[in-house]
Amino acid sequence: MKEKTFKYEHKASTKEYLVALAYTPFFTRLLNPENKPYQQLYDWLIKNASSLSDEDKQLPSVKDIAAELKTDSAKISKNLKLIYQDIHSLNEKSPDTFKRDGQKLCNLSFNYLGSYAQFNLGLDVIPRIGEAFHFWFIKPINGGYKLPRDRCRSFL
Repeated sequence: MKEKTFKYEHKASTKEYLVALAYTPFFTRLLNPENKPYQQLYDWLIKNASSLSDEDKQLPSVKDIAAELKTDSAKISKNLKLIYQDIHSLNEKSPDTFKRDGQKLCNLSFNYLGSYAQFNLGLDVIPRIGEAFHFWFIKPINGGYKLPRDRCRSFL
């Protein structure tokens, strides 16, 4: 009898999308929200970027954001996911956009319980073998956020 292999499929929560966007406001700024359904939420994220990216502060709930923007929570959830997906799509199409002057463009490859995700990112210093790398932005894709120590050699 052949053993079935299990592939983990992560279903991201709205909170995971909010954390990913709040802690990496640089990525959100790369988008052009013109004529997008998330323009209002985009503007709110940009306006509140400095307070949202402070990891010592608690993030507002989706319900609080919806109340402030005078819309319903479901729309906020949908638009957070859309913004995230647009950032990920931009990363695939234009990886150099995610690199600042003087940085090296790296392709990060994450594996969490057999679910894979990739992201291109400019880094000032390339981690050495044995160093861990935490990247919270990837969590909504596959549920993981840490590049394992033995995978750091995959940087090119």
